[in-house]
Amino acid sequence: MKYNLKIILSFSLCLFLFACIDKKVVFDKDTSAIIFYESGTITKKINLNDKGLIDNIQTFKNNKLESKWIADNSNLNPFSEYYGNGQIKVKGFLKNNQKHSLWSYYDRDGHLLIDRYFNYGEPTSIWIWYDKYNNHDVDKYELYDDKRGDGSITRYFQSSNIKEIKTYMRNQLNGEYSLYYDNPNNTLNIKGEYLLGSKIGNWEVFDLEGNFQNYFE
Repeated sequence: MKYNLKIILSFSLCLFLFACIDKKVVFDKDTSAIIFYESGTITKKINLNDKGLIDNIQTFKNNKLESKWIADNSNLNPFSEYYGNGQIKVKGFLKNNQKHSLWSYYDRDGHLLIDRYFNYGEPTSIWIWYDKYNNHDVDKYELYDDKRGDGSITRYFQSSNIKEIKTYMRNQLNGEYSLYYDNPNNTLNIKGEYLLGSKIGNWEVFDLEGNFQNYFE
């Protein structure tokens, strides 16, 4: 899903601020983060690694961490294309022969024009256009739903206790799954495993004290 935003650009130190009514997006060069606010309250933070790939995405509710997705950037195959003059034209990554993670586009003089993020060929998170004449300052952007195809996600209760931990592969639940109680000890409630979207094996259920109760499939 694509959002249309009215953009107002201002520059302050190393921050580039875009605002739309009560929403704004801050590009923080110092921390390599893209921070989203609504009505002055942080709602999401995209943290990038030193290569510009998404390292993790945090969401917030009532100024408290609600979820944290950690990207699995393994098994990425680099791709590049060049202009006739030898300058880089496009560089990015493929996964299962589809565009995945960061794709960067350049002009014939080597200036970075656009950074786009993909999840198995589909647009995800944010696409950024740069002003090539002003040291890669952000010119505009487009927002997309976060598609968290590969990686692990941890969700939290408002108490800051862990609510659940799960892992995705190819946009499907895969690997260990854990659900917790919102009690002082943050006790494990249910433990099981997925294989590409399907529950496998016996799933274990525990009581509030952490004692095993029974299995269910």
